[in-house]
Amino acid sequence: MMETASYEANNGNDTKALVLYQSAAGFVDDNSIGTSIQLRIAGLNLANRNTGGAIDALRGISGPDVQILTGHAYALAGATLSATQMYSQALGANPVISPYLNLWIGEYYLQAAQPEKAVGPLRIAADSAPSLPIAQARREQLALALQNAGLYAEAVKVYDTILASSKRPEYVARMMVERSAVLRVQGKPDEARKSLQGVIAVYPDTSAAFDAINRLLAENQPVDELQRGIVDYHNSAYTAAQQAFSRSSKVVGNSNEELLYWSGLNLIALDNGAQAVRNFDLIIGRGKGGVRYLDALIARADALANAGNLAEAIKAYRQFGKQAQGHVQQSRAFLQAASLADSAGLFADAAAVYAEAATSDVALPGFRADALIRSAVESYRLGNFEQVVSRAGEVTKSFSGTVAAQEAQLWVAKGLQKIGDAKGAAEVLDRLAVTNGYFGLRARELARDQAPFTNAASLTLTQSATGVPAQERLDELGKWLTSRPSNTLTVDQAIRAPISLTTDVRFQRGVALWKLGFHSEADEELSALYNGYSTNSHALAHLAILLRTIGHYRLSISCAERAILVATGKTTYDVREVPRILGELAYPTYFYDLIQASAAQFNVDPILLFAVVRQESLFQSYAESSASARGLMQIVPTTGAEIAQKLGWPDNYSERDLNRPNVSLAFGASYLVRMKELTSGDWYVALSAYNAGAGRAAKWQQRSNGDPDLYYAAITLDEPRRYIRGITDNYVTYRALYGFTGL
Repeated sequence: MMETASYEANNGNDTKALVLYQSAAGFVDDNSIGTSIQLRIAGLNLANRNTGGAIDALRGISGPDVQILTGHAYALAGATLSATQMYSQALGANPVISPYLNLWIGEYYLQAAQPEKAVGPLRIAADSAPSLPIAQARREQLALALQNAGLYAEAVKVYDTILASSKRPEYVARMMVERSAVLRVQGKPDEARKSLQGVIAVYPDTSAAFDAINRLLAENQPVDELQRGIVDYHNSAYTAAQQAFSRSSKVVGNSNEELLYWSGLNLIALDNGAQAVRNFDLIIGRGKGGVRYLDALIARADALANAGNLAEAIKAYRQFGKQAQGHVQQSRAFLQAASLADSAGLFADAAAVYAEAATSDVALPGFRADALIRSAVESYRLGNFEQVVSRAGEVTKSFSGTVAAQEAQLWVAKGLQKIGDAKGAAEVLDRLAVTNGYFGLRARELARDQAPFTNAASLTLTQSATGVPAQERLDELGKWLTSRPSNTLTVDQAIRAPISLTTDVRFQRGVALWKLGFHSEADEELSALYNGYSTNSHALAHLAILLRTIGHYRLSISCAERAILVATGKTTYDVREVPRILGELAYPTYFYDLIQASAAQFNVDPILLFAVVRQESLFQSYAESSASARGLMQIVPTTGAEIAQKLGWPDNYSERDLNRPNVSLAFGASYLVRMKELTSGDWYVALSAYNAGAGRAAKWQQRSNGDPDLYYAAITLDEPRRYIRGITDNYVTYRALYGFTGL
């Protein structure tokens, strides 16, 4: 019953799991088992924000875990001071996670306007942080507590510590602004103003600089108008920026090169391309010796493109590309020129620009190969198939062994097919077909005239194990690890986790937090542990096993993959050439039953669903992106609500349900099929629609003439191209690992 309850909880069926746990509690006489059941009941209630149910489950049992979960329930209910009392009681009995207990105590005292009580706990939490970024975040809270407690000098020292070890411009600028606020309250206005002026001068492209200017203006302090305009421009305050540039012109004059340049950029943003061009022409007219000459050339091209003057814009971009050898914008100029020509249907011009770019001194690595491939694609659109073979063939010769060479091979084969050289095309496809990933799969599909992701009914999947691995698997792992050139271990040592790993406080703390349901906090510790062992294949392999056992699938996969790469010394690998346990850890079949059921319900190849889940979330059900996409299939709440309505989901559906595996998988599979139907396309179109939206996918599809390879080439964004390649890599690897050899 306990095992079934755990299974239901893992799949997101919390209601069933609660019923089973409550039933199991009635059959248990052992106090320790009874306490364990009540803790699980409390954890499920807390996950569903049922604080009353959690507190009820925790009544009558004792222990530090009970105190911590009771404190968490109080905190969720808004009774933060009661929470601090429970956390304080747990401190002595639970030293492993004491830094987090101190962190929460400090945070809640700060919220309760008792900063003097927050200082001590927050200082302990900061000093015990597992990594620098986390330490900095905790120091920010400590500095705030010190400031609110009136301990200004100490707060400034904390900010100084933060700044001494920070490098990210946006973060440094923000900390300088916060430090200046403390200095001002401390009675040091001159020093505070100097700090703000430093932000404006050094970090004008940050939001903190915008804040700094507004703070100075609020104090009636003078601000350089040109600098003010630059900061306003970077913060999208375009009207205010133009007003500042106008005021600046009265001081520095209308011919000031910096003023002309920044005002021109701002005019583009204000859709006044004609005036922007005039600004840039004034700079260009002064000759190549000007500091802003090249910047003005590329900006002028941008202004022309923004105004819809495509012919002149293409000409301007090409002019910049030829003159700006090695400039950071050179590659973008060629790409913009070719892209504009392509979008206008000027395929011959686009092909010429790409060919021109391939012979230029472009600084970015790999750009020449990409330019030649794009030129080959444009030639394919024009029907100039000899040129396709020639330009793509140059890539296969000059960039052998790269992904670009694989893409070029595909176009060589397609060109040869069109020329009528069927034998030559078949030979190229045969060579490409033995490689893994997107282009290898496309070669096999082309050779067999198959649609993308053709379903293979003969494939038999197996469910990934989640417990302790069988001894023969460990023996195989040990022998493989000891066969590596850099190995210093015996087989007996290699089959066991290193002692330093399991005794590491980050491991112990992370596991303890994970089991209590504090997943984001556990991530902090376990990710720091992963980074600490990132060059130790032995430790990484065993950490992957240990993390799988507790259910931290995302980091387990990362550890397994990193272990393989470190051990082989390669950037890619064939999963069939590594121990089976590492292959299955890197490409698992977690949530097997749910994925099979969703695949059958919506007529999707289950391997494709496994590939998508791995790409989207690495099988971590609580995953959430910066765009608020949630769950195994990373569905945003608005889309989730729409899917729920279409599927007739129960009325009590909420966006939190997207983190339930059973919900996410059903929603994701149905949405994938819907994208395929909306675009009337193949699975490549559906996948790019899932990633970048149906509107964009349809636009790219219009330019592909039903050709999957022209469709891939038509995608103008890097992310959906990487997404398709990533899922294809996963798809091919799953098929190879789980025994299907037909594709």
